[in-house]
Amino acid sequence: MKQFTYTSRRTGAAKLLDPNSETWGAVTLYLNDEIETLRAQLETAGLDAPATEALRGRIGMARAILAMPNTVHPTPFRADQTQRDNYTS
Repeated sequence: MKQFTYTSRRTGAAKLLDPNSETWGAVTLYLNDEIETLRAQLETAGLDAPATEALRGRIGMARAILAMPNTVHPTPFRADQTQRDNYTS
């Protein structure tokens, strides 16, 4: 996978992500382990609806983060650009 830039919809801040990096590998490993732990908790009998919803929400967020390299399209952004430069024509 190629590197990609994630730009915050809230603040406009942009950061370069490399899905081939050791850091992304560690994040992937952690999130996959977390998903398995949360799924095991979901299978526990006796959870009420709010607890179940909270666990499902955490699993959904972990999956969304794992999917970022496949859902965020590369954007042109050079290291010498500022955030504002990325939004001006």
